[in-house]
Amino acid sequence: MMSRDRFRGQGGFTLVELLVSIGSGMVLMLALFSVLDISTTQSARSIDRVESSQRGRTAIEELIQQLHSSCVSATVAPVLTTSDGTTLKFVSQMGSAAVLTPNQHVVTVQADGVKPYNDLVDKVYASTGGTAPNWTFATTPTVTKTLAENVSQASVGGTTQPYFQYFSYSNGNISTTPLTVPLSATDAASAVQVTINVAVGPTDGSTDARRTTNLTDAVVLRYIPAIGATSVANLPCQ
Repeated sequence: MMSRDRFRGQGGFTLVELLVSIGSGMVLMLALFSVLDISTTQSARSIDRVESSQRGRTAIEELIQQLHSSCVSATVAPVLTTSDGTTLKFVSQMGSAAVLTPNQHVVTVQADGVKPYNDLVDKVYASTGGTAPNWTFATTPTVTKTLAENVSQASVGGTTQPYFQYFSYSNGNISTTPLTVPLSATDAASAVQVTINVAVGPTDGSTDARRTTNLTDAVVLRYIPAIGATSVANLPCQ
């Protein structure tokens, strides 16, 4: 029979050492999984922001193109009365003719109806007759297009801004104070700049600011530079 001294001479782990090793391994594995989870989450957020930015910029670019084509008749203001912070109404038409018959665009923020968020929607009403500036338009839209999904008010400089803002000239410069909305007939006739502020989130409906992109752009509705004389109104489409 082997003596007890021989058994004592053989190397090995005690139960306490084994439990400590297992515990240390589990802590290390948890730390690795945490790092992996954080890395995956941050990567997903970055992908969402890029995708949201692409969709938002495409929507704003399309809207800007329509606004750049809104001066369909000289001295006729393209922005229409009752436009406000969530609904932009204007006339627009693309073409090379000397006189264009415009469509009426009503760009508004409305509930998706299927998903739990708001969309930026452009409703186009075809002209039914009349002449500038007294055109008539269809009562129902001929085209309804979703420009961007999951939109909300953008934060600019840390302050939440309306989707749409309107500005007039003051002594040859764009005023820093937006016109009062909804636009009256007088203010609509002097609106020479439309500013678009929109935050676009991922299509899964998330409102996480880290997955949302804030976008802002502006369009000046004028053919020639403004004149600085106080006696000049500098109205749109001149």
